[in-house]
Amino acid sequence: MLADMQANEAALAADDIAGDRSWQRFRTFLETRICLIRRIIAFWELFNSQSNVPEGALERAAEEVTQEARTVEEPNLDVTAAMGSIQDVLEQRRRSSAADAFVRDAQRTTESAVKVESELYPAIPRELNRAETIAQYLERHLDTLMPLVRTIEAELEAHIAAANGDPSRASLAENLRATQKRFLARMTEYQELVNHMTKFFIHFAQHEKQLEALELSGDRAALERRGEPILSEAQEEAKRLATLVERIEPSEAAVLDRDKVTALIESRRAHLTTHLRDLERCSQHDARLGRMSEELHHVHNEVREVTEALARMRRDDTSPPTKTTLIQLERTIETLERRIETLITSSKDDTQSQLDSQMMRRELDARWQSFENQVARERDLMRSAVHEYRQALSRLTVKTNDKYSETTREEPVRQAIAPVAAPEFTTLLEDTDVADGSQCNLVCVLTGNPPPKVQWYKDGSPVGPSYVATSKPLGDGLTEQRLFIKTVRAADEAKFLCKAINAAGMAETSCRVTVLEMLRDYPIEEMILEAPETTGTAPAFVESLPGSVSLSEGQPLLLRCALVGDPTPKVEWTKTPGQLRETAKTTFDGRAAQLDLQDTIPGDTGSYRVVARNPIGQAACGCQVAVASTGEGPRVVKALKDIDVNTGAGPVKLECVIVGVPEPEVIWYHDGVPLKESATVRLEFQGDRCTLVLQPVRREDAGRYCCSAVSQRGRCATECELRVKAPAAPVFLEPLRDITVPSGARAELFARVASDEAPFLAWYKDGRSISPGADYQITHNGDGIRLVIPEAFVEDDGLYEVEASNSGGRTRSSCRLKVTPPVVERIIPDKSSDLMVAKPCLVMARSLPAELQVQAGTRVSLSASVAGTSNALHGKWYRGSGEPISDSPDFRLSQIREMVVPEEGGSLVPATSFTLSIAEAFPEDSGIIWLRVEGPGDASVTSRTQLLVLDEDDNREQAAQAARDVKVYRVKGAPSGESGVGDLEMRVTEVTEVNELPPDVSEEVTTRTAADGPQVSEEVTRRITRRVTEITKTRTQEVRGPLVYRWEFRQ
Repeated sequence: MLADMQANEAALAADDIAGDRSWQRFRTFLETRICLIRRIIAFWELFNSQSNVPEGALERAAEEVTQEARTVEEPNLDVTAAMGSIQDVLEQRRRSSAADAFVRDAQRTTESAVKVESELYPAIPRELNRAETIAQYLERHLDTLMPLVRTIEAELEAHIAAANGDPSRASLAENLRATQKRFLARMTEYQELVNHMTKFFIHFAQHEKQLEALELSGDRAALERRGEPILSEAQEEAKRLATLVERIEPSEAAVLDRDKVTALIESRRAHLTTHLRDLERCSQHDARLGRMSEELHHVHNEVREVTEALARMRRDDTSPPTKTTLIQLERTIETLERRIETLITSSKDDTQSQLDSQMMRRELDARWQSFENQVARERDLMRSAVHEYRQALSRLTVKTNDKYSETTREEPVRQAIAPVAAPEFTTLLEDTDVADGSQCNLVCVLTGNPPPKVQWYKDGSPVGPSYVATSKPLGDGLTEQRLFIKTVRAADEAKFLCKAINAAGMAETSCRVTVLEMLRDYPIEEMILEAPETTGTAPAFVESLPGSVSLSEGQPLLLRCALVGDPTPKVEWTKTPGQLRETAKTTFDGRAAQLDLQDTIPGDTGSYRVVARNPIGQAACGCQVAVASTGEGPRVVKALKDIDVNTGAGPVKLECVIVGVPEPEVIWYHDGVPLKESATVRLEFQGDRCTLVLQPVRREDAGRYCCSAVSQRGRCATECELRVKAPAAPVFLEPLRDITVPSGARAELFARVASDEAPFLAWYKDGRSISPGADYQITHNGDGIRLVIPEAFVEDDGLYEVEASNSGGRTRSSCRLKVTPPVVERIIPDKSSDLMVAKPCLVMARSLPAELQVQAGTRVSLSASVAGTSNALHGKWYRGSGEPISDSPDFRLSQIREMVVPEEGGSLVPATSFTLSIAEAFPEDSGIIWLRVEGPGDASVTSRTQLLVLDEDDNREQAAQAARDVKVYRVKGAPSGESGVGDLEMRVTEVTEVNELPPDVSEEVTTRTAADGPQVSEEVTRRITRRVTEITKTRTQEVRGPLVYRWEFRQ
């Protein structure tokens, strides 16, 4: 009984366990379905939402549904239909987004075109008024505008090409075509107008220079004869330009530009008229000045005669002058004085006449000033003589009235006349240095009889009222002449001259006054500068600063001194080297001056100086302060280094090591802007090592980076330059070459490419993409790029291209594959002989490429092979019309024996290869390069190529134009010796298209690998997005050919 109960109990427990497991499975199954349903509902709610859905939100919701569906293991639950609906919705959305993006881009390009058109006119800025400046502006503006114009044209072309063939975009394509047509027409007209304007303003600037040269010559007749024809010629050019402006520009803008040109010419005409009028006035003034100078010359001669007559009177004791003679002499002197006054008045009236030309006015002022100075000197001499002789006449008259007799009348007059002595300086002026703000006295001692008239001059001009001139008699005919300057300023630094004049002559003395504006350093601690004749007290220190002070970092600094002065001086504190810290406090109560600086640092070490100044003088004293460091300011142990990287590279690390106690605060800057961590920027600090990590590197990351460390003990910084360059477009070191193979033979196309990053390669035949498979075997390895056709047939004949692209651009190389039946050779007997004559003949197994286009700085290798086993082959390289190329470090020549595959195809044959290697190709290396190989028996063969080296700044359109009409001749068998047969194949190619891609390029490249059946076994889609400045694509097509000419040469 007990055993049965135990057995039933165990069975019940087993059933309970099985039931729990079933429930758990069912629960998990329900939870999984519910979670999946929630994900699906959330996706559709997000899809049906009317609000703006964040970018990528719908894709993330679909990914969550996909991940959840993968966890469902219920075989009876089919989620394929639900997932298919979701994928269909996403695909439709992607198509719609792509269409919307296309429309937005097209609208943006259209708006850019309209904006450029609206800003074209008026073409001449209002603020420019000189012809030369306007011409320079127009040239620079056109150079700046054209790259933008080409970008817009390329974008319009790309949008139109993308819209063609899509019925839904037909209206948009039509609008784009209309915009493109209008934009091209407007820009063509604008270029034409700007070119005409530039030529006009350059010519007008040349006309202005011609007129300026005529004006400077002062030849009024030549200016009248040639000036008007020059302006008339400019007027005719302006009329033609105005006609063009009215035809091209809108009416409002045309009025402004036309008025600007007209105003320019009228302004120059008015200037010419004014200058001619000034020249006429100047001529009249010169004539008047000549007449007055002649009058002055007569006056001067008469004054000299009067002076000589009086001198004879003084010397002749036996025949003294009578009173009548003296009176007559006085009247003569008065008449001369009136004539001199008349000359002075006339000169002033003429000088004050108004001239339109400032230059003419200054020139005449200088002439009249010189004339007036001359007249003034004559007048001074005359007045001195008048004064002297009037005194003599007065004394003589008194004596005659008191003692009138025949004896007294005959007494010599010379006894009544005091002796005359010319001025003479017994003590001269001396050069002097004075401090700014102090007083200055210039002193000299003078003698002369009669007492001379003294005049002081500063730099050639009479001194002003601010200078006090005094004269003090010293006895014995000596006088002290003093010039006093109360307060010396920088403007008083000049050459001072004292001039003395009397009837007997003139004397002068001069000196230079130098104003000292800067403080002088003296070896003593204190100095007092006093000026003579003071009215107060100069500053003086009654308590000086200590000679030196030593502190520890963090201690306060207190400098104190006391001084007196009347009036109260002004106090200024300075520190050398450097400046006082902003936290330093200075005070001055009229007697005590104090400087207080808390929490000193080692940077406070230096020489402190206090300067006191008042109008009387100045004084200064100083103190040497030394602050010992208790820590260490920030210091760069390992500096940042400049780095050059490519766009997209990463991670890029900028590292430096900075030490300091206490630990400084580190801040990174990019072009002066503080950096913060983000998805592409990471800041790392490990001990003293500071690292900035950029991943990936973008073009906008280029610039100047600075790591700055700051602490209370100072600061330091280290900088570097990060240069981000876009990878260069791939370059073909060895391009594809034309080959000819017989039907059924193996054909191999080979090229070698160099690229900064792994390039994406695509092959094309006659413009259609080639997929790798059994018929086309494509390989790419370190050796190069190969396309192998195991068996080539007639349908494989065509133009083959390989395109190599990366983020920096794309490059193509092309060649012609010709599949022909086997060549049947014939032997033509020599009719002049019964014998068959066989002459040696050289055959090119591998020719030079017809044309090779590379970027500047690229390494170029040119190689050609001549079939045969002869050891007597000699190759010579030439350029242009026959200039030989010699072996040098820049041009390496080599010759080797090797096995090659002939251009006609087939198996390997022995040949001799000749190679020319150019280390770095530059634009001057462009041109025809050819190889001539000579063998035994005067046999020879030639192969040539057209090398075109483009610089980065080259105009691609000009380069493509230069490459047009290049004829390529390839000799398959050349005549040699006295007889032989062969053929000549001629092919003429031409560049027919030049495309410029827009700055933003995005494309998808799909590569399919097909199996033997119709099913596609592999499909790879790559999306390439990059930013390009300008790329030129050229498509070469045959204009005519190939044409094969048979030839036969006989003796």
